[in-house]
Amino acid sequence: MLSVLAHLTPVTACVAACSRDPFTRAHGRAALRFHLSLAVYFAAIVGVLEVTRGTLVAIQLIPFLLFLNLVLVLNAVLFAIIAIHRAATGQTFTYPLTLGRH
Repeated sequence: MLSVLAHLTPVTACVAACSRDPFTRAHGRAALRFHLSLAVYFAAIVGVLEVTRGTLVAIQLIPFLLFLNLVLVLNAVLFAIIAIHRAATGQTFTYPLTLGRH
C-alpha cells in the first residue's frame, strides 16, 4: 500500500524510499527522483523568466514557458496514475524525464 501512496506526494515518496521492503523502496526512490526532477525543471523555467524579465525575448518566451509548464504538470499527473497502477499490480515503474541514475 505504501508503494502506491509513494507516487502521490514527495513526502510519501520520502517515507517509502526509507522502507525496508525492496519493492516499496524502489517505488519510493523512483517517485522521489521524479518529484525532484520536476522541481529542477520548474526552477529552470522560473530562472529563465527572471533572467529575461523586461526584454523582448521574454515576450516570446512567456507563452512557450507557460505551455512547457502545463505539459510538465500534465505529464506528472499522467505518469503518477500509471505508476500507481503499476505499483498496485506488483510491477516496477521508472518515470521518464527523470534526472540522474535509473
